[in-house]
Amino acid sequence: MDAGEREGLEWFLSRNYSDDDAIKLAKIVLKKTYVHGFEARQALAEEGGQVQNVLGRRMILKSHLESYTKAHNLKSPSSATKDQLITLIASHWSSKADVTDQKPSLSLTSTSHSNQQQMEHFDGHVGAKMEQYQQQQQEEEQEQYLAQEGSEEDAALELASGFCDVFFGSFNPLSFTNDLFFDDCTFTLIVNPGNNLETIQGGSRITSRFINMVQDDEIVLAPNQSSIRGMVEPHGCLGVMVHGTIHRPGSTAGLFQQKCILAQDPHLQNTWRVQSIDIECQMK
Repeated sequence: MDAGEREGLEWFLSRNYSDDDAIKLAKIVLKKTYVHGFEARQALAEEGGQVQNVLGRRMILKSHLESYTKAHNLKSPSSATKDQLITLIASHWSSKADVTDQKPSLSLTSTSHSNQQQMEHFDGHVGAKMEQYQQQQQEEEQEQYLAQEGSEEDAALELASGFCDVFFGSFNPLSFTNDLFFDDCTFTLIVNPGNNLETIQGGSRITSRFINMVQDDEIVLAPNQSSIRGMVEPHGCLGVMVHGTIHRPGSTAGLFQQKCILAQDPHLQNTWRVQSIDIECQMK
């Protein structure tokens, strides 16, 4: 983003979204967590990449973009898509040296004091009505967004829990198969203390490693069901995170954290397979 886009984006987010919204958006876009809203907005402007990468997110409502274009006399067709509105706004920000004065300017070569007062009164009345209408529209869309988001989060958690049942159920009884992993899957295992790193490429090799983990190392991983988290990414992949305990016969051997990326196999109906899996173990 150039200077105009950064300044415009910060202003847009500060006027339309709360601090909590900005923090949540920064976590989605930047994968970082911020304590203060102004820090999140500044980080999004400086590190968010293209304007589209920030404003294109689902939590950015189209109605906010439409309101902005109308308030600044940016001409767009009534059928404009969200992407088209973002492109128009980004171009507007880039072309302006200063976007902090968000009220469209009126150039009057000659006017009386009385006419100016009438204009200000009219502008204030229309502005108040417009603001009230926009607020109602935003509240309705925000409610719809939150309801949809909650439904999607529930679906992602259900998928993540289902995967964990299959994956961790393969430890006992031992039943790992190549079907669980894509052929180009990557497995990264970190064992502490010692920060020992092991990386394995290929579904069949990963399957063999988990089988050896049980047969040779006598290791079984047991998940904490309440720790399971699932998130569907923009490209349709499913991110799964889970914590749990490491067991050997008759004893607990440590703790683990596991992160996986799953994708649907287009050749198998309703089948998710692992693209990558990272496990970090803290042994006793």
